[in-house]
Amino acid sequence: MQIEEYARKHRHFWASAYFPPELRFILDTNSFDSLIDIGCGNGALLNRLKTLGYLKNKHVWAVDFSETRLDSVKAIDSSIVAVQDDAQFLEKVPDSHFDLIISSQVIEHVLSDQDMISALSRIARPNALVYLDTVFKKSYGWYFYRNRHGRFVLDPTHEREYTSENSLYQYIRNSGFRIVHSSKEHMRFSPSNYVIRKLGVASDTNSKVFSILSKLKIPVPRYFYWKILMVKQASLDNNAK
Repeated sequence: MQIEEYARKHRHFWASAYFPPELRFILDTNSFDSLIDIGCGNGALLNRLKTLGYLKNKHVWAVDFSETRLDSVKAIDSSIVAVQDDAQFLEKVPDSHFDLIISSQVIEHVLSDQDMISALSRIARPNALVYLDTVFKKSYGWYFYRNRHGRFVLDPTHEREYTSENSLYQYIRNSGFRIVHSSKEHMRFSPSNYVIRKLGVASDTNSKVFSILSKLKIPVPRYFYWKILMVKQASLDNNAK
């Protein structure tokens, strides 16, 4: 499936944006001038952050591989720098530029998670904070989709779903990051999202009715949101000079 076709079929809903408490804590307790959302989709999270006032007077970038989704991001706020780029390489994103980097449910899609972690390190300023979350499943975790490798997955475009922490930790540490927090939360999904997608209802909505319906969620057995907070170590940057 081509990326624009996928973007039209798998829409992100502004009203149901996942806003993890760990990210809220970061935003409430740290000062930052520049923020980038990598794999921003339709801008659901950015829309939530703007509504809550977190983007005021900030230099904000949004990166996605789909131009269709970036059109929705531009509609949120014309000051957001919306860039069509591959999250695995971030070739259009400047080096050492951001002091807060967010990437939610993206790294499981790229061909090389090692390359993506390296790209995050390259664009991060010394002491920058990086919030990353992805899919983690315990043994015998199962869902009805199959990816191109023939494995059962939550989404057919997932290249991997993590079953071991060390499989990702090694790339994080080798890229100059220090892990300061790691936790897992049971994954739940809203049946209303699935139904609305099938009906083809407009996705970029903040309606109160949809917001209420989207809160009705059921767990996905043995599947978790794996949330990681890391810091770019300034000392490694200095040693590399």
